[in-house]
Amino acid sequence: MIQGFPQFLELARETGYTFLDYFNDAGLVYYGGFIGAVLFVLMTAKLVGAPVWSVLDTILPSIPLMHAFGRVGCFTAGCCYGIPSDWGFYFDASPIAPHGVRLLPVQLIESACLLVLFFLMYHYGKQKRLPGKMLAFYLIGYGVIRFILEFFRYDAFRGIYGVFSVSQWVSLALIVLGLFFWFWRRAAKKETVAG
Repeated sequence: MIQGFPQFLELARETGYTFLDYFNDAGLVYYGGFIGAVLFVLMTAKLVGAPVWSVLDTILPSIPLMHAFGRVGCFTAGCCYGIPSDWGFYFDASPIAPHGVRLLPVQLIESACLLVLFFLMYHYGKQKRLPGKMLAFYLIGYGVIRFILEFFRYDAFRGIYGVFSVSQWVSLALIVLGLFFWFWRRAAKKETVAG
């Protein structure tokens, strides 16, 4: 919604397009929902006095699993499609994708990657670890997946700034944040052991 806001303002001025219309038509981005959900969980955990890192660690492994099913939905809707490819699918029934062109099923590739991430996080979640490491694991894992797969996306409305898409910039920021949490939590453990 943020990257398309200038177009919304122009449409609103020219046609009377409302914010509710824009919200329904915008094609919301996963990263916005994820960031909003994490902030909501953090706020809620603080309000009820629950241990924030433990709450996040408990919830996070389910995120890539649910996201994997969501990407299958993207495939059936014909959105979030990939580049033209001989190994692709026709999305001629989709009002979004180009017709008459075989497009790489990036949605299914991402879904498979997300399932692998889910199983890795599930396995890692059974091990003893510092609270907060699961968030770092997810941010790094999904950030890498999304950054790479964005090179194979072909949908026009992703927003490109410089050499990368908006989602690639967000991915890079989340990878850096994940690395920070990973090493920050490791440093916290060393301090605890030393103290």
